[in-house]
Amino acid sequence: MLHNERHIPANRSWKQYVGIDARVTDEGRIDPLVVHWPDGRRFPIDEIVEHGEFGRPLHGARTARYSVRFGRRITYLYLERIERKGGFGSTLDRWWVEARATIPSP
Repeated sequence: MLHNERHIPANRSWKQYVGIDARVTDEGRIDPLVVHWPDGRRFPIDEIVEHGEFGRPLHGARTARYSVRFGRRITYLYLERIERKGGFGSTLDRWWVEARATIPSP
């Protein structure tokens, strides 16, 4: 999707929700393995540089920031956890990255 299709100026960024393949260790740690972009592309994570820790709630959500490496590029991947009242399934976990608009080549 081009930046002008979302009406976002080329110098802006937005929260892009993505699919993730992850492994949960026997200690309960979540290790993301592959990022699935909405257009179907897959990006295998070569290394988890830093595991995220959940911060304080903001607008009903807590966020953990992971530092991950794709090839030679290191970027941040965020796990957003929304606490809902109730029993089973009372949390909603969603992964996102900070996406930036790009200007297509002429």
